[in-house]
Amino acid sequence: MLSKFCLIGMSWGVMAAAVADVVVTNTLAQFPNNSESSLSTPGNWTLGYADDDLHNSYVFHADTYSGRCWANYVTAAGPKIMTIPGRAWVLGTVGGSASPFYYLRNGWLVFPNEGLFLARGTLQTWADSLASGNIHSRERRITGNVTVLSPDANPYHLRFNGVSTTNCFFSFNGKLSSAEGTTLLVKQTAVGTVDSVDYGQGIRLMSDLSDFRGTLKVDKYLFLEAMNQVSDKASPGTFNIGGHSVLRLPGMSDTLGVGELAFDADAAIEYTFGIDSSKKLTCSSLAVSRAFSTAAPLTVRLFNTQGTNSWVLMEMSYPLIRMPKTCDVTLDDFVLDVPGGSGIISMNLVLDEEGDEKVLRLVRQGTVVHSTRGMTTASTEKSPFGDDADIWDRAVDPSEVPNTDYQAVGDPLRTKSGLAADDFRGRSLTFNGHTLVLQAKTTQISDLYSYGMSIANWHENGDKTTNTFAAGGTKRLSGRLTVLANSTVKQNGQGLYLDLAMDLVSETNRVLTFSVNDGAKSSWLELSGENSGWYGKVQAYPAVNSSAGKVRPVATFDNTAVLVVRSGAAFGAPLPEFVRDSLYLYNKAILWMPEDVVLDDATRGIKIGPAGAGLQVSEGKTLTLKQTVHLASANAPLVKLGAGTLALGGSFLFGNAATEAPVASYDGFEVQEGSIKALSKAACNGLRITMGEGTTLLVGNAPADVAETGLYNVTAAAPFVLPADGKLHVALDAEQPLEKTISTPICTVRTGTLTVDQISVRRPWPNYDVKVSATTDAAAGPTTFTATFTPSGCVVIFR
Repeated sequence: MLSKFCLIGMSWGVMAAAVADVVVTNTLAQFPNNSESSLSTPGNWTLGYADDDLHNSYVFHADTYSGRCWANYVTAAGPKIMTIPGRAWVLGTVGGSASPFYYLRNGWLVFPNEGLFLARGTLQTWADSLASGNIHSRERRITGNVTVLSPDANPYHLRFNGVSTTNCFFSFNGKLSSAEGTTLLVKQTAVGTVDSVDYGQGIRLMSDLSDFRGTLKVDKYLFLEAMNQVSDKASPGTFNIGGHSVLRLPGMSDTLGVGELAFDADAAIEYTFGIDSSKKLTCSSLAVSRAFSTAAPLTVRLFNTQGTNSWVLMEMSYPLIRMPKTCDVTLDDFVLDVPGGSGIISMNLVLDEEGDEKVLRLVRQGTVVHSTRGMTTASTEKSPFGDDADIWDRAVDPSEVPNTDYQAVGDPLRTKSGLAADDFRGRSLTFNGHTLVLQAKTTQISDLYSYGMSIANWHENGDKTTNTFAAGGTKRLSGRLTVLANSTVKQNGQGLYLDLAMDLVSETNRVLTFSVNDGAKSSWLELSGENSGWYGKVQAYPAVNSSAGKVRPVATFDNTAVLVVRSGAAFGAPLPEFVRDSLYLYNKAILWMPEDVVLDDATRGIKIGPAGAGLQVSEGKTLTLKQTVHLASANAPLVKLGAGTLALGGSFLFGNAATEAPVASYDGFEVQEGSIKALSKAACNGLRITMGEGTTLLVGNAPADVAETGLYNVTAAAPFVLPADGKLHVALDAEQPLEKTISTPICTVRTGTLTVDQISVRRPWPNYDVKVSATTDAAAGPTTFTATFTPSGCVVIFR
């Protein structure tokens, strides 16, 4: 307690009793303006050491002082620690109108007596040029008692001078006191961003907080770090953490206690965990007595001193925040963040009532371990993959299996071989970079989470040479798969088929890749789940190019990755904006449609990469393709395979720059089998269309613009490359005989690139004659070829 204190011109109000007994007998001397200073305008203060009377108290009167003293320079060996003479320092006035600045430059200040009183104004950091890596250039430590006198209406400011003091912080080591109705505000001169300051500015409390009854407000993009706290030094006051700021609890056994704790939107709380000698988890904890609130989902960030991979070895139920049942709790939600990713899904945040408390706990319940890694369980315990499984082990009582979250540890982890069905009975299973090998014919996992996992389909006794799949060659994986980092499905045998009947879930920019190893021949992956929660991408490719030549039909088993879909919904929900490579096919991968399929999501583009790719449509089926296709690599065509029909209604992009104008060698479209049909005027414009033997261009029954032009291709230098017989084979797309003569445009191309004699139109029905004619729009304009179908002889129509 201060004694016999009076200040001329100061209005203390309710604070008078706290400082009534001390008389100020000294003020700080001031250097001439700009002397010994790199600051542009403030004067410098120095201490009067004439009598070094510890019974004196000091007060600032000027508006601006620089806190640079002769004993306060920082050298490479560390700072000069300054012990402040006098019984007290008082900064500013409670009732005054001025808000003076006091600049603290590098160093630590020690108050051996009553300490530092913050009444009104700003204590601001300022950095000099210092040796790189000197930790003391960051810290402005104040050792001793600090008392906040500033009322809520005019809080005292602790401030950082923008980027010139990046990674600079105040550190209070002593006792921090204040009465109710007072506020201490920590803020920046210029608010930066999370990336620029990286929480490098803020305040560290190594203090006794038991007499802090006011409010500590931390503004945006700062940190509040609490260290060396013990439960009986809790603050009855209020801590408010601003947006994008963070409350750090870096210790292993400290307890920060506050009366009220409030987080603004986008704020976070950080815990650092360790493992003690008994292999138990250790961490700081937080106690809140009156009110706890968040303005938005609160990010809880976890750091592990043992490395992120050690999460998977722990089972835990650790209290992060304790509150009495009477505490007023307002929570939108919690978001769990584990830097490095390991263990995030196998952990949960749970707010429960326990006795007389509300407790926010970090819970992690189980792991799954590969038995060959020497981590087996007792014979009385059961595996989540069945009573007789010898592949998976765990260390949880069997009765808890359905409510347990598991994390894969061993690599690879296999399902039981020789089983028709191998269902995972736990609540969830998380993989972090490991491989799941499917040996059972069918496997069900309710919630599968992937951080870069691989799913491998292992071949057992399947037919390696024909398009028939034995029991070992056909697999099915069902449930839900949440992809949190790019993941892969690998086919490690020959002629394998995996039905991925999982409901795919992801954020944007996640990628699910289907690959086939070299020498594995063709293998299939079917996407048959309900994928409305999938916002990621899909790509398919063999690990290496197949043997020299074109993309070939699946029946050749030419080392091909075959992606199978029966609905356009298999590729997921519409994206927020157009993505050119939402589906990426290359190295002669094939997209196969065994049923009628419509691909019409305008936000999802299809990219064809090196060596080209194929679209295979089964006989009697139609693929309606209205999405944008990007031919992104030279001499890498899109190839139509299968006896079915490809109806084109989208548009094409060409070349590395993805232009709408055709680019030589980037414009290849080959029709090896079946038929094609144009559904829009823009669908084929710019393509170099190579028609194979026995392939057909369908005409008729087209939208209005195509009904006037047929297949429109006027920008390509060579719109058609004809079969060996030199004919473009055309068929009428109509289901029944016509009652009268009808004319249907076949195609519109550059003048001189096609002649009437090069077009062969199949008669749709007996007793009909077909004639092809050409019409040129202008002397140098495009030419439209038209087929006219005319009844011949006697036609009898029964009605």
